[in-house]
Amino acid sequence: MFALSRNVRYHESYNESTLAAVIGHLSSSEDVPSVSHPHELYLAMDGQTIERSYFTAANGSQYPMQTITSNIYNPSNFHKHPRPASWPEEWLYPHAPNDPIRDPYSANYPLCTHCGLETRAKGFGRRCVCRTHTVFRRPLVEIIQYPCYPGSEGSLNRGVRLLEDVPKGEILDEYLGEYIPLPTPSVMQAFEDMTYTFLYHGPPITCEDGEGSEMDEDGEWGDVGDICGLKGGERGNWTRFLNHMDGGQGNCQFETQVVAGKVRILIVANRDLRMGDELCVDYGPEYFEA
Repeated sequence: MFALSRNVRYHESYNESTLAAVIGHLSSSEDVPSVSHPHELYLAMDGQTIERSYFTAANGSQYPMQTITSNIYNPSNFHKHPRPASWPEEWLYPHAPNDPIRDPYSANYPLCTHCGLETRAKGFGRRCVCRTHTVFRRPLVEIIQYPCYPGSEGSLNRGVRLLEDVPKGEILDEYLGEYIPLPTPSVMQAFEDMTYTFLYHGPPITCEDGEGSEMDEDGEWGDVGDICGLKGGERGNWTRFLNHMDGGQGNCQFETQVVAGKVRILIVANRDLRMGDELCVDYGPEYFEA
């Protein structure tokens, strides 16, 4: 799967070997659907078939899942929906939700949780210069089909298998998608993504020293409300395939942090991870009610 999805043609040599005659031949790369990124494919339950991933909207329509490298902010998504009460008072509406500076006139800039420096513009002293490619681990992973959850037999359950060891505390990646208004019944009906939509927190309220709001045990800023949604079904990255494991048994967790100049939903390893592990998170008690 890993090689074929990346057009590594090792199978041609393997299929000519005596091992292939005993175990079986590998599929050729011609059998692999054409995609722009390997994470748009998944390995089926038979361990051989490689399929294209599709997003099924609430109305039943299917769209090819696309991989993006940063969140999409389209102001027109917000124009038909009212400004929520939780929207930062100092911001216009709409405004890029991942802006880490809540009040641009206060000069109270939030600290980057990675480097500890202020997230501010150039020319004003020492500041955060972190970049996601140096902060995020972005481990080798592949998307595979796992058995269905009890009670959901017949549905397609894709998950994420880790292909390298990762130590506890590493930031694996960022949950990516497209910003939409704060999810309400009318918003969810309009955007039709009932499965991959996250609530998105506003930026932290910061003091003069740059220290922000304290996080609660769920990784949320206690005095900051949700300001919009982030939907990752049609356009997102591999993190949308993370499966649920309740009771704190997940080996990863979601954390909202200011990192590399943006407010981001991060996936963090909460224990040492081993090659072959399925990556799972606890989505909360309402996960199966959505």
